[in-house]
Amino acid sequence: RFRPADAPSQSATNPNPFREFLPKIALPSGPDPELFVLAPSGNPLYIANEDDSRSILLGNQLVIIEQARVYETRWLSASVNEDQIITLEVYLTTAPAFNVTVTLEFGNQWESANGSTTGSTSLTFTPSNFNVGQSILLKPVDDLTQSLDRLQTVNLLFNSSDSGFNGLSETLSVNVIDNDFQRSTDTLKLPSDGNN
Repeated sequence: RFRPADAPSQSATNPNPFREFLPKIALPSGPDPELFVLAPSGNPLYIANEDDSRSILLGNQLVIIEQARVYETRWLSASVNEDQIITLEVYLTTAPAFNVTVTLEFGNQWESANGSTTGSTSLTFTPSNFNVGQSILLKPVDDLTQSLDRLQTVNLLFNSSDSGFNGLSETLSVNVIDNDFQRSTDTLKLPSDGNN
C-alpha cells in the first residue's frame, strides 16, 4: 500500500480523504479485473488504498475505482403474506468463464424454496445464459401464532471456477405479513393462537 507523496495523510476518522470529492469509475467486471488507464505520462499508475479498494493516479488526481456488481437480485413484490408465495429473481450481469452455481439457504421461518424443504436450493448459470433471470419461489411458514409482521432473510452463496464469482455471498430480506389475528375483543375470551 502506498500513496503519492503530496497526498493528504490518512487517519482513523477519515481513512480515505479522497473519497469525498473524486469521481468514481465502475469496472466492467470483477472482483479483480485487469484495467489499464494511462496517466498523462503514458504510464498506468495504481495506488492501493487502506480500505483495499483500487484507485488510479491520473496526473495529480487520485481516482477511486469502484467494483461493479457481477450479479443482481430483485424481489418481485415488496412483501408477502404468510399463506402466499414470493418470487426472488437472480441474474448475472457479467458473462462468467465457467458455470456459476448460486445456492440459496433459508431458515425454518420458510416452508420451502422452489419446492425444496431441506433448507437450500440452487440455480446454475452458464456463459451462454448468464443474463437470463432465474426465479426462486419462496413460501413462508403459515403458522397460527400472532407473531406480527417481520423481516425474513435468505442467504445467497456463489460457487464457480471463475474467481470473479467464486465465494461471493449476500443476505437478502423481505417483509412477511402476519395473517393471524385475535378471535375476539372480549378480554375474557383469549385467542387460541389466532386465525388465518
